[in-house]
Amino acid sequence: MLAVASPTARRIKAATWVDPRLLGGVLLILVSIAVGARVVAAADKTVPVYAVTADLPAGHVIAAGDVHPVGVRGSSVSARYVSGSQQVVGLVITRTVPDGELLPASAVVAAAPAPYRDVSVSVKPEHLASNVVEGNTVDVIATGVFATGGTHTWTVAKGLEVVSRAKAPGGFNAADARIMLKVPAALVLPLTAAMRSAEIDIVRVPAGSNPGDIGDEVRQPAPAPGATLGAPAGPTTGATPQASPVSSPSPSSPPR
Repeated sequence: MLAVASPTARRIKAATWVDPRLLGGVLLILVSIAVGARVVAAADKTVPVYAVTADLPAGHVIAAGDVHPVGVRGSSVSARYVSGSQQVVGLVITRTVPDGELLPASAVVAAAPAPYRDVSVSVKPEHLASNVVEGNTVDVIATGVFATGGTHTWTVAKGLEVVSRAKAPGGFNAADARIMLKVPAALVLPLTAAMRSAEIDIVRVPAGSNPGDIGDEVRQPAPAPGATLGAPAGPTTGATPQASPVSSPSPSSPPR
């Protein structure tokens, strides 16, 4: 009888759920979730900078209550402003920064305060608005009359900070009011000369106004030979204002 070799039995492998394609899919999903979360977090990230809480004129030394930190998005935007992690108390404002605006890095200096002087200005009550108070920003306008005729009005200074205001008696014909202004050193002599030779008007600059919207800086025109300039005694009719450009620095411009 022939012997027939029986085939070797094969063991059936146990079923497994570990499929390389399944693992690759799961890994791809996890990577996508991680990348998406990172992108969302980066888009929502803010950088702290400072915003001002009141109008800060040129020459003002920043105090603790003048600024507060806010968050802005984008490193390119935040680079233009003073970082919220930087110490700003004691820094000097080089140009007017309106209330609510972010504090530009180009508008502050860490050096010693610019050369300013406190100048007392005497002005008739009718030429000084009653709402001008300490901390306001004002322009100084002068009006004089040549002995040869003609009224001349010019801008002495723009964007000056009011240091203080003395209380004056009431009434239209009351004694002159007195106001203390923070004046750049370069404008102290022109302002003093204007107070001696002309009539002064103090014009309050409302918050948010353009510092240059009253016209270009002009200087007192030179009188004709033999003529003298003095404060006007009253309205002059038929006069034609004249002015010439000035080269002296404006207080709203950054000190050099």
